[in-house]
Amino acid sequence: MVHSGLRGLNAPQAHLPSRLLAALASLALMAPIALAQANGYDPPRSSEESVDDVNSLLGFVADDERAEDVLFPALADLEAPPGALTDVRRAAMMATNHPSWGVVRGWAQGEAQVAALDAMREITEFQTPFLFSFPYGSGASSEFADVGLSVTFGENNLLAMASFDYLDALDELAMLVHVEATRLAAAGEVGEALDLLVRLTRLGRITLDRVFAQEHYWGYGTMRLALERMRDIAYVFDESASVDDYADAVAELDPRDMALDRLEIPLGEKHAALQMIVETIEFRGEPNPDSFAPTLARMSAAERELRLFSQAARWDAIAENHKGWYETLDMLRGLYDDWLLRWKLSPHESISEMTEYQRMDKAYFAMLDEVIGDLEPLFAERLRLRLEAAGTRTALAVMAYHKRYDNWPSPLSAVRPRFIDEIDLDPFDPSESHKVDYLQYFVPVRDFRKNERVDPDPYVIDIVSGGADEAEAALVQQFVAVLQEILVETINNMSDEDIAAQRIDELVRILAEKGANAENLDEHFDEILALSEEVEDVDDGAAFYDAMRLAFSERGLPPEIVDRSRSTGDASEPESEEDREFTLQAFEGALSDERVSGVVNAYRGEVSVDDQRVVLLVLVQSLMRQGILETVGGEGGGFSVTLDDSTFVLYSLGSDGARNWAKTVGPGGADVLMWPPMMSLQRDR
Repeated sequence: MVHSGLRGLNAPQAHLPSRLLAALASLALMAPIALAQANGYDPPRSSEESVDDVNSLLGFVADDERAEDVLFPALADLEAPPGALTDVRRAAMMATNHPSWGVVRGWAQGEAQVAALDAMREITEFQTPFLFSFPYGSGASSEFADVGLSVTFGENNLLAMASFDYLDALDELAMLVHVEATRLAAAGEVGEALDLLVRLTRLGRITLDRVFAQEHYWGYGTMRLALERMRDIAYVFDESASVDDYADAVAELDPRDMALDRLEIPLGEKHAALQMIVETIEFRGEPNPDSFAPTLARMSAAERELRLFSQAARWDAIAENHKGWYETLDMLRGLYDDWLLRWKLSPHESISEMTEYQRMDKAYFAMLDEVIGDLEPLFAERLRLRLEAAGTRTALAVMAYHKRYDNWPSPLSAVRPRFIDEIDLDPFDPSESHKVDYLQYFVPVRDFRKNERVDPDPYVIDIVSGGADEAEAALVQQFVAVLQEILVETINNMSDEDIAAQRIDELVRILAEKGANAENLDEHFDEILALSEEVEDVDDGAAFYDAMRLAFSERGLPPEIVDRSRSTGDASEPESEEDREFTLQAFEGALSDERVSGVVNAYRGEVSVDDQRVVLLVLVQSLMRQGILETVGGEGGGFSVTLDDSTFVLYSLGSDGARNWAKTVGPGGADVLMWPPMMSLQRDR
């Protein structure tokens, strides 16, 4: 879905005035870096002890079972992916008729890439006990650390400043796996393609035995996408598949081997918070005036050193109300006791509507909020992973049955035990009865025939995505992230490396101090627009647009959008009335959004990184609503599919726990569709 949306930027109606493109550049910011059972909540005696405590959670791994010793040397030699592969999902969505497929396929068959795939196969072989055992911090092998295959904590060994550089390399490996799976399946090797994706799920599972939340998010996301992709491969390349291809894949995804029931909540952030308490709060006392603000400012400004002073002022103000030693330790214990208890419960059990994190007063415990954040999204990640595993095993078993008997099973249990040992239950099914709560399954037309003389109408499923649903929001977020990366890099290569960081602060200052809003924006519009002129003045206009065009091209985005934008007006000429109206509408729409008005109303002399991202995000969404960036969303909107008895439908009850016959699916729908695969339907559209 992401790549199809970005591809839509080629459409003629994607009109971006030159001043507006520059204004977007002026607002761009890099997205902030995100930040097992432990022995109680005793604060560490030193930073070194904190690192030792985290490393002790890794446990013992024999020398011949260390995954990094096999995989990391191969990852160090990987060639950079082609520019068309901007993220892992784009690699998964890329079809063989894509204009860049020849380049991408050639990259996947390069010697270094083949070696990396072989290394991944070795550490994910069936019944092998390989684990990532490399230590955190300076204890990691210098050979790996020198090429970015490590987790570092900076010169002060602050766990809260962890940089998970090795995950970037794993992302490139995941891109490679998805491209190679497509190549294999297109060549008729469907079984090999499915096996490669099984190996990728095992790689994701290995990272779930690590310590920090960011590693867990990577593991969950990688496993979910790989499982979804297996269904996609079966849907697209079924004609080339055999019964054994499907049956073998089902067996390889044995729940006992995946061991999803043994997943634990990560505790790295807990140790980071314990360390931060020691570093910033006096023993049995209040926040230390000499270390609280400087230490937390250094963490908050890790990516933007020029913002260190303003961050120190912010944390200095927070220290006045922040709770002390014992209160902060008690809150930390309460947060994790609550999460750990909930983690053991069924998704349908509830001990309280609000978590301890939701109850926590962020003003009194801002340090914990900054270091740990909310771990509740991990609960949803685990539940969705269980669903993806169940849906993939069941769907492939049905496909194997169809290959063998040229008919769809009726009922679903007919696939057992020949093609699957046990049919997985629907993790969203809240039923407390003793019935078998499988995923919901039916064959359109066949299972709705009431009159033998008249066939039922084809079955229609609505892929629901309203104006603000999760799918569109995710697409916009990814577009904003790419836009930020491109524009910040472009601007930082010019004369003033901090200009991009300062422009949104200036924008919010103008809005707040002048009292600008959607109704009186025109009175202050020239001041706002002047911010973009500063960006253009960094270098001559031609160099600016050349750099932008190159940056778009290198990332697989259509450089024509820059040409089209530039043709609407030259930076050295007054902006046309048409361009001014476009830009004015965009800012008016953004100012009408309560998220931006909230940032403006809370203005205290500096806008946080998160607030800056909100302003840019809302601006892009406003452009979409106004039709200025109408095609950014591309095919991410809602659509319908019509099905007959040539396929089957497999779906989960979803969060409402009701049997809705998959009438509405997708982020805004009532059910969760497993088959036909959403990825395939989106690509077809």
